[in-house]
Amino acid sequence: MKKLATLWKPPYALDINSAIKVGDNTLQIDITNTWVNRLIGDEALPDTSGYSMTGDTVPWINNNQRPPKSERVTFTGYNFFKNDKAKVLQSSGLLGPVRLIKSH
Repeated sequence: MKKLATLWKPPYALDINSAIKVGDNTLQIDITNTWVNRLIGDEALPDTSGYSMTGDTVPWINNNQRPPKSERVTFTGYNFFKNDKAKVLQSSGLLGPVRLIKSH
């Protein structure tokens, strides 16, 4: 398997000639969600960070330690989505078809 570039802005096109070989090939495309959707998703999980909006410290950060074990992936110093009743996820994923275009 050969990893190629990450496409995060136009033109969303990539030359894959260096990664293909004669015969059968497999193309794997990994899709990344938006940061906002990750924050909204983490808000639904238990908070084990020890952070309080009224406190002035996060003990594990101040002591240069690893965060407590958690199902959450993210940590922010401010909860942007706690009081947002709608919690609307942003559109994400592939915005169109994946096409392989033969070039000469």
